Amino acid sequence: MGINLIWNIIFILALSQGVFLGVVHMIQYLRIRLQSHLFLSLFVLAFSYILMYNLIYWNELLFSQYPHLLFTNISSRFLLPPLFFLYFKSFTKESIRPKEFIHFITYLIVFYLFIPILFSGDVQVL
Repeated sequence: MGINLIWNIIFILALSQGVFLGVVHMIQYLRIRLQSHLFLSLFVLAFSYILMYNLIYWNELLFSQYPHLLFTNISSRFLLPPLFFLYFKSFTKESIRPKEFIHFITYLIVFYLFIPILFSGDVQVL
């Protein structure tokens, strides 16, 4: 038994608004090349993906219809803090040095650990 219809509508509206906002900020970044738009766009899109994953999970569709999405949510959660940090730095007009991308190491490690599960076509669902 999944969540009821009202919650589904609320989460779908929030998800679509997040994707729209992420795309708008990405277009703004491509037009004026302001880094804060890029990091805000990536942050909102990552958060929207997490919301989509949770919606699929709560409606009990993850194991039956979307087993290939299993474990993709874990690594995407490690993107939010570094993207927010870089957004804040670029928004306050501080320079972003290349060594600050070290904050993405946890995401890369977790993604690397889940590569065999993510890219194997053989997902075992109990």
